[in-house]
Amino acid sequence: MSDYKALISLLQKDNRIENNELTEPSNESESSCGIGAILQRTSDFAPNLYTEDEEGEEDCYPVHVGQNNIVSLFWDHLHSSPTSVDRTHFRVAKEIAELFTYKSDTIAAITCSCNLSDLEVQSLLAFQQKFIGEYSETLNPEEWSLLAKLRTYFDSKHNSANQFLYKRLLGLFSSRTSVVCTSPSYDVRVIYQEAAVAHLLNQAIQHAARRYDVAQDLRARRDMSDSGSYNLACNGYTRTHTLVLLPTRHASWRFVMTLLAVGLKVFELTPYRLEEWEEKFGCDEDEQRISCPVSEGGGTHTLSLLADEVPDALNYMIVEQRRRNTAQWYRSFCGNTDDNFNFGIQIHGNKIVLLTPLRVADIIVASPLGLRQQCNIDPTTDNTFKARVGDGFKIVNFIGMLSSLHTLFIGDIDALEMQNWEHFLSCVWGIHKPPREGNLVQTRNYACDIRTYLPAYLHGQQRCLLQVLAVGECFGEDFNKLLHQQNTVEAERNETIDEPAIKRSGPVQSIPMNEAFATCSLIQNSRGLVRITSIPTMYPHIKLRKDYPFLRIILYRLEKGAVQARQTDSIDERRLKFSIKDHAKIDYCINILIPRLIKVPEVDKYILFVVPNYYTMVCIVRVLKLLAYSNIAWGFIEESATLKEITQLRRKLESGALNFLIITERMLYYRQPPFSKLQNVIFLSPPRSPELLINTGKYFNTKLEIPRSLIVVYTRTADATRLGNCFPPDVCVESMTRKTTMFLNE
Repeated sequence: MSDYKALISLLQKDNRIENNELTEPSNESESSCGIGAILQRTSDFAPNLYTEDEEGEEDCYPVHVGQNNIVSLFWDHLHSSPTSVDRTHFRVAKEIAELFTYKSDTIAAITCSCNLSDLEVQSLLAFQQKFIGEYSETLNPEEWSLLAKLRTYFDSKHNSANQFLYKRLLGLFSSRTSVVCTSPSYDVRVIYQEAAVAHLLNQAIQHAARRYDVAQDLRARRDMSDSGSYNLACNGYTRTHTLVLLPTRHASWRFVMTLLAVGLKVFELTPYRLEEWEEKFGCDEDEQRISCPVSEGGGTHTLSLLADEVPDALNYMIVEQRRRNTAQWYRSFCGNTDDNFNFGIQIHGNKIVLLTPLRVADIIVASPLGLRQQCNIDPTTDNTFKARVGDGFKIVNFIGMLSSLHTLFIGDIDALEMQNWEHFLSCVWGIHKPPREGNLVQTRNYACDIRTYLPAYLHGQQRCLLQVLAVGECFGEDFNKLLHQQNTVEAERNETIDEPAIKRSGPVQSIPMNEAFATCSLIQNSRGLVRITSIPTMYPHIKLRKDYPFLRIILYRLEKGAVQARQTDSIDERRLKFSIKDHAKIDYCINILIPRLIKVPEVDKYILFVVPNYYTMVCIVRVLKLLAYSNIAWGFIEESATLKEITQLRRKLESGALNFLIITERMLYYRQPPFSKLQNVIFLSPPRSPELLINTGKYFNTKLEIPRSLIVVYTRTADATRLGNCFPPDVCVESMTRKTTMFLNE
């Protein structure tokens, strides 16, 4: 134990200085103003500021820890020594699905799949029963959540179902099982986030209480060898234990406002630095809002709500008042959409301190881009940089801030997938990388807090303790790969340092990008992973068939060898820098689809190609330029295109000046160009979001007698997840196993 004592003595000198610095009081006063309606906003709670205690955090015991009402396997899981299990196979879990008997106007049922064994499923069900039996009604979101109050008021018939879903989700989270949820219902996604926030804050308060106990032990200079086991196994290398990844500043604002509401109403925690944080992340006064009438006391009031405050029951109001785009689109782009941010949240006594430095935060809230830049995460380098220490510089490796995470929350998966996915993969890759320079614990530029040192983390089992909570409308193959990776424990062991060798120094060897990301995985939690999927009441092709009966909807399975003769054989592939034969969709599009459509005079124009990503579009454009068609006019929309440029290309396509136009799925979703008068819309992959497929009905010319077609091309190996997002299971099975081409409106 001498190594522990030496490291402890290093930090004891600066404990009081560091603690006082973390929560330095602000001169700004907090204020609040009501909205004068029956519902009170979370931000309207006037905080009750406390002066900073001179003794620092050691004298600030977190309130209500002893009376915590959330039953949890939190400490049992963290203090276990789990063995790595190969959890790559998912199976249908009817027993778990029976817990979620939820139906609404947009959801017909909820299905569940998991990678747990039968014994683990029975253990999970037993914990759920215990959790429901000891559940306290004070945790109900109707007591503290604005969005829950709005759901209750505008859709009271589903109130009991919403409460039951919240309880089940909170119980599932408390079991430390990883849970991924996708649902077209915004209400379900909000309920999931409310339960996740309550779970995360409950864990953070427990950590704060344990840190207090450890600090008291150190203060009394007790021998660590005689202390309780939790004193040696409190948190990890660093203080940060929870990472929250969100796509935009507004999404982080919504998350934190929910966190503050839970803290204030359930745990009696006071927000600190709220006004400063609101200035950086809050909505502008001129942000467009939705007017919703409510009745009270015989009179009528009007609530002005942000788009992401409107429940599913009022989706029609968003569409009616905005008129151009869908309700989901307005929710995604509500408020500040900046995607470069990061900040810390700290539980300090009876306060929730916002905007703390990441190195001393309990919870880090960030976008993938903001976190990657702040921590200098790059798998191709040694992830170190120079930081000023006193009068000189020292090599610092901030990636170590993520070394002790035990909970990862991912919000709006679909939005994160449409951003730069490499940023997200870099963050996942950086989780649980141990500190590279042991003697950096002497400096305050590095966040190695020996009071929360966890020896169990030295044995390469960090990811076995990581609980992943993720929610979104849907997700594609990018995220799905993280749920089906092979076990990478051996690769992680190479990065893990042994307990006596904590003073390892020197940069690590550079790692190729593709090899580094090949080890990314989110499925290694020893408690297993459950995927919850909502079945919509109406799939996109059914709605299209109902609203646009003239439209032919074609689902085409692209098989290997579909292309026999190639026009592209004349192109020297060295000029392309890729092989066309290796890209089945590009090969089919260039050599089959485009020539076939252009040959038919009736349908040789007004064609829109939607490609899954920017790389595919660049490849197609490069091939078309080398083929140099003289009788074909075509165009493509760049990712950086302005509204004027998009409008010009759209008008050329609709007037017949262009035969076809190429656009990425991302641009089609973000910019929502109002196409019209089209005859053929072709998706080279099923769209990630079903709403994109539904919106295409508006693109077609409704007055012509000639055939108008919506064509969806897919491959079994690359598009299975996307296919399941857009089409019902029976259609997917029949198409993948029997019919190469399916006409879905016949």
